Amino acid sequence: YRPVTTGVEAMRGTEGIVLTAEGRSAAVRWEGEIWNCRAAEPLAAGDRVRIVDVEGLTVLVRRAGGNPRTPARTMS
Repeated sequence: YRPVTTGVEAMRGTEGIVLTAEGRSAAVRWEGEIWNCRAAEPLAAGDRVRIVDVEGLTVLVRRAGGNPRTPARTMS
């Protein structure tokens, strides 16, 4: 059983795909929406990322498991 969550709580722990990146800043697609994001390490387009937290309109992310440079499938 998992309680229904919405908003920021629903985003934490879920994955998105990096669309464009410049160093540690990027645009990520999550559930059909495009969000600005920041990471502790440089990102590249196609990286799969996990949302750690949300600060305003920016999500804080880290690379999702597996090979750090393995492109992931595009989510629509």
